[in-house]
Amino acid sequence: MSGEPKRSSPTVSHMLGEVVWVLSQSSLHKHFAIGDLQWMVMPPILANQFRVFHAGQTPVGVALWALLSEDAEARLCAAVESGAGARLRPDDWKSGDRLWLVELVGIDNPDRDKMSSVMLDDVTKSVFAGKRFKFHAADPVTGKRAVREMTA
Repeated sequence: MSGEPKRSSPTVSHMLGEVVWVLSQSSLHKHFAIGDLQWMVMPPILANQFRVFHAGQTPVGVALWALLSEDAEARLCAAVESGAGARLRPDDWKSGDRLWLVELVGIDNPDRDKMSSVMLDDVTKSVFAGKRFKFHAADPVTGKRAVREMTA
């Protein structure tokens, strides 16, 4: 028997809090409404399709991924191409076998680009290892978003 308290797995509400903290510290995400959590955050948390990155005890980044059906993938691409944004239905997140990195969010700080690179490297070497996946990336000059594909 040990004198340390028994550690339990983080609860859904704890993980939701960490993800919301990261989103609230990102200039690109802090204006989302609470209702957006139902389609953007809860499905990947409940399906365990997320990773929170920490600096010490503080959450500093989050990755959300989906396994999309052909139909969900087509709707996602069409929405982004039209400028409407990537809004998935809750049942889309685990509807098929097409792996997508839907969000890779870091808190606003001077090392954000480096942090994003570290997070992407971590996800590709662990969660996505040996798998092909897609994501949307913005052109740094035009801002236009396009589908990118990688094999981890």
